[in-house]
Amino acid sequence: MLDERKMAILTEIVDYYINSAEPIGSRTLSKLPSIGLSSATIRNEMSDLEELGYLTKTHISSGRIPSDKAYRLYVNKLMEKELKRNDKFIKSLKNTLLEDVLSLNDYYETANKLLSQRTNYITVILSPKSTSSVIEFIRLELLSENRLLIILVGRQGENSSYIFNNFRIENDVSVLDLENHLKRLIINKNKEDLKKDLESFNDEIPNSKLFKGIYKLVINFLDKQDSYNVYLSGLANILSFDNGEIDVRSLIGFLEDENNLIDVGTSNELDSLLNIKIGNENKSDILRTSSIITTKYKTGLGNFGNISLIGPTRMDYKRLANILYNFSVILGGNK
Repeated sequence: MLDERKMAILTEIVDYYINSAEPIGSRTLSKLPSIGLSSATIRNEMSDLEELGYLTKTHISSGRIPSDKAYRLYVNKLMEKELKRNDKFIKSLKNTLLEDVLSLNDYYETANKLLSQRTNYITVILSPKSTSSVIEFIRLELLSENRLLIILVGRQGENSSYIFNNFRIENDVSVLDLENHLKRLIINKNKEDLKKDLESFNDEIPNSKLFKGIYKLVINFLDKQDSYNVYLSGLANILSFDNGEIDVRSLIGFLEDENNLIDVGTSNELDSLLNIKIGNENKSDILRTSSIITTKYKTGLGNFGNISLIGPTRMDYKRLANILYNFSVILGGNK
């Protein structure tokens, strides 16, 4: 455990490097009013911090920069302080989200773009997996003589539309009659029951081919609700990381794989409000020069989603942690 003076010096070094991306020496530190120590005293303390593994020396400067160990101590101290809810920020973002959003998919895509714009880093949102997916609404609309539009809406508001081409309605049944019959068969039924119904479907009844096709669409739709939808934004922000240590091509390839993004969002323990992995704490070698901040949000239906931010180890953890916290409030629908 560092004494108070060493901790104060290390905090100043981390803050300086986060803001300037420049190594710092004892002379520069001695001029800071918050330190109040001589250059010689600071030099000795910095030497101790380097021996303890909290500082490293760059090849191009006599100054020092924080190590992953320093960032970890800095973040641990930061997490002891309460994250601040910003109601003005939340209201502004909610109003922006509601302006142009037409679907749940639009909502998450827009939210993630806003998050990457506010942070200038890579952001990933995992929409919640449904624990009890059912269809709550189905609508059939005849587009032309042999084209049928099918609209499905799930319990969380997720929706999708499909078009059946070259279909034929048998026995002069109206589209409205078909829709009402499907509602009785499908609405509020879980996926397993729908699969059993499909397996035992009588091919001899009128419009059985159409019914079976719609059943398959519904089951596929519900399958998607049982898995995460992944939203990635801010990939171009990699170019601004500027630490010279990131293999940009490998990182982009890693992030383009949705399974990797799901792993990033769900592999960290989220018993606490935020989880921060710094540099070598990350499982993947590709992420060993990056930091990841992850939080979760809970919808009104009790399902959990995840928000992750990926950036360099030299990031403003305090500001970004508070932004992610407030975004979790927004996505969770909390007032």
